[in-house]
Amino acid sequence: NPDARLALAIYYDKRSLYEKNEGNPDAAEGYRKAAEIAYLELLNDRPTHADTQFKAGLFLYRTGNFLDSAENLEKFLAKAPEGDAKKEAERIVHLCRHEGQADQLYMEAYAALTKGHVDLGLDMARDFREKHPEGWPGWFLYGWALRLTGDWEAAREALDEAGKRGCRESNLYNELAICTRALGDFGA
Repeated sequence: NPDARLALAIYYDKRSLYEKNEGNPDAAEGYRKAAEIAYLELLNDRPTHADTQFKAGLFLYRTGNFLDSAENLEKFLAKAPEGDAKKEAERIVHLCRHEGQADQLYMEAYAALTKGHVDLGLDMARDFREKHPEGWPGWFLYGWALRLTGDWEAAREALDEAGKRGCRESNLYNELAICTRALGDFGA
């Protein structure tokens, strides 16, 4: 039953986020892998349901697989009715295709930072930002990398620039809060 399998994939994904927030990285990774396997199995079904393509696209985006995310969301958009899901899919596809998040350099920088290779990720994030200075993703990625190095002031400046360029992602506000707390500058 595809609906039950999709519900299970969504459960694994939510449980992964819960475990991550609770400080259980091993459990979080286990649930993330289970969600990934469940979504990939669902995407191999023929025909693939639109809701599966949408939910899988969101999962792939959140886990840094921007190219596959865009591809699945584009398939969803081909048959999506008007509504919030369609608007969200259009927004993410635009970020991936037109703001550079499906760019190889962006994906490599994101992966390096996620795996804890901060110096390498910082260099790649800087290169990406210089390649795409007009969009917010490069500024956000660079700010995140700077925050991971502990350069709180420079991180906050780059993250502020991402906000000025249109970033409204919840991660932006989380990163800014981390910098503000580290700087003790609550009036900023």
